[in-house]
Amino acid sequence: MFVNNDDRFRQIYPVITITPSADPGDGRAEITIVNTRDNLPMKLSIPVEPVTIDCERSIISDAAGVLTFEHLGIGAEDYIYWPRLYHGLNTFNITGDCTVTFKYREPRKVGAY
Repeated sequence: MFVNNDDRFRQIYPVITITPSADPGDGRAEITIVNTRDNLPMKLSIPVEPVTIDCERSIISDAAGVLTFEHLGIGAEDYIYWPRLYHGLNTFNITGDCTVTFKYREPRKVGAY
């Protein structure tokens, strides 16, 4: 995806919705999201239902409410990467059988002097 915001140095934290395509049998889907510009992974073990990741607020939730890191397979010693978008081209590698949707707003400057 290409981000064309007015502030070239500000990162944009999207809201990501993940919908697993099938139940692998244990009721959990293993998903990894990597922005190739950072080359850092966000690894999650999510329930087989839609999950929303609010990267700006660092909140992961499903229809029932906020999910704990323990519920997502993230331990206290694990590094948590929150995907972000940079000005220009952003390419993501996503593993896992799922559909992923990114929502974000590109900042625009108004009221030039």
